[in-house]
Amino acid sequence: MTKHIVLPETSNHAPAVAVNLQAQLLVSWIGVGNDQINFLVSNDGENVADKVALDETSSNAPAVTCMHGTYYAAWTGVGNKLLNVFKSDDGRHWTKKVTLPESSDSAPALVAVGNTLFLAWRGTDNNAINVLESIDGDHWTNKQTSDETTTSGPTLGALGSVLFVGWRGEDDKLNVMQREISSGQALGQKVTLDEKTTARPYLASVGNELVLAWQGTGNHYLNSVSSNDGLTFSDTQTIESQSSYGGVAATNYKDEVYWVWTGTNADHNLNISPNSAIS
Repeated sequence: MTKHIVLPETSNHAPAVAVNLQAQLLVSWIGVGNDQINFLVSNDGENVADKVALDETSSNAPAVTCMHGTYYAAWTGVGNKLLNVFKSDDGRHWTKKVTLPESSDSAPALVAVGNTLFLAWRGTDNNAINVLESIDGDHWTNKQTSDETTTSGPTLGALGSVLFVGWRGEDDKLNVMQREISSGQALGQKVTLDEKTTARPYLASVGNELVLAWQGTGNHYLNSVSSNDGLTFSDTQTIESQSSYGGVAATNYKDEVYWVWTGTNADHNLNISPNSAIS
């Protein structure tokens, strides 16, 4: 599909997006006024099913990913700021909530690398980037705390067996580091881009490319760059026809970058679009 759609749903935070093995697009966001976590699914990227609004609430954007046909979502609780994770087979019915003894002031991030889930967040005490891993979404182990810090939530991406962590530095510059999962090495090989943002960036893998998407400073335009190794980024794109409130999300849908963002219109409506429809 090549259509840009504007949904009636609204949010004051960035959305999150994931795709399952059946090419079903899942979008999640925080509702306005009630902080409820919402989900909707689409089987073609254009027509969407009725939203599902949960009793769970958050003051930050949610995170979603898919592993082996199962969706996983993460969020920070209201008040206690604790990290939570649950799962769904269809994006509508969510079960097996796990509350972790970790907290954050910003949105968490999720990604699947092979048979392992990774969860990242900004620490509450020192702004440090933390990463946990799990093979089932229920039991989380091998916590790593990086020396890198951010005042926004981090983002996670994957290419093959390599985990990538992206974040906005405290100087607003975009950064990416990586870890080869099969080798068990620590996060490293940090790259700092000249590009800046005032919101959480978003990583997505499209084909053999890692795409880093973000909201521009000042103009809030949609921006992206791509890389085949997470070290050298090129193909800079700025979409001046669209702007975002609170940050963007992106994913690989039918071999194309699909954008999801909260608009800068007065109501902050959610938008979904393939790159080809707005670039």
